[in-house]
Amino acid sequence: MDVSLHFGSLIAIILYFREDLKKKIYNIDLLKKIIISSLPLIIVGYFLVKLNYLDNLRSYKIIGWSTIIFGIILF
Repeated sequence: MDVSLHFGSLIAIILYFREDLKKKIYNIDLLKKIIISSLPLIIVGYFLVKLNYLDNLRSYKIIGWSTIIFGIILF
């Protein structure tokens, strides 16, 4: 379920920004930066799955508090 929702969001973003993506697809420097900035997320995600912490992070308490905290930060 999660993957299908994220895939739908990805398709929507690609369709909306298709003109910008066409211009930047050949920018190798930008591509390197995107890959480098994605590495920490991939590593953390890998360990969350391997150590079975993902189910703990999906509790209503964690989701609620995270929403409140990040809402305050964004405000």
